[in-house]
Amino acid sequence: EPMKVSGYSGSQAASYAKQYADSYNSAYPHYSADCANFVSQCVYWGGLSMNGSSVNVGIHDSTTNWYCIYINTILWVRRYAVTTSWIRVSDFNAYFSSIGTKTTKTTISALVSSCAVGDPVQLADKTTGTAYHTIIISEKDSSTAYFCGHTNSRNNVNVYDYLNQNQDKFILFFIKNPETKYKHKHTWDYCHQCCKQIRPCAIYHESTEHFKNTRERVDAHYHSDCTRKTRHRVYYRCQ
Repeated sequence: EPMKVSGYSGSQAASYAKQYADSYNSAYPHYSADCANFVSQCVYWGGLSMNGSSVNVGIHDSTTNWYCIYINTILWVRRYAVTTSWIRVSDFNAYFSSIGTKTTKTTISALVSSCAVGDPVQLADKTTGTAYHTIIISEKDSSTAYFCGHTNSRNNVNVYDYLNQNQDKFILFFIKNPETKYKHKHTWDYCHQCCKQIRPCAIYHESTEHFKNTRERVDAHYHSDCTRKTRHRVYYRCQ
């Protein structure tokens, strides 16, 4: 599998999409209607962090959390906790609208002009505006763009060959990691135990004075990816 990155990389998401467009990654569940599940995997492997967690097996209704977590295996069946925002078109739309920005295009040429590699796109009925399918932009050149998708498998196919602007309009999402919605950002630092470079996750600071203060402030965050398999304290600077 490709290596998951920190921060969002559209090219990394596209690499994953091309690898699994014609198959399934056995590390994740798959469904008869698999389009949103597939694109969620792509953007996760592109570096977007999961949001929330659960230890309870099953599908959890949520448009504010976004995760797919392996829980256990019983009788050779892998079981997961997964949110509807990960696997359902409408809830995917609601979640990604809340963490980033989106725009609607009514022609394929307008979509091509605005999209970038790694952008999720939803197809919506041109009359009702209801989104019904999710794909991801996997490649782009000077004249067109290409996409990958599941349910009906599509692997890096030309948007002009497969999309229908007479029937659909196109909802284009611009991905941001959840931490970018806060008024500060974190610098890179190193795990003090394993020296692995990391980018800490978002921590919400309630004090409004923090946002006004330009001096260095130090807080603690636990680095759970340390190769020593233990949770080490990591310090980072908020700016």
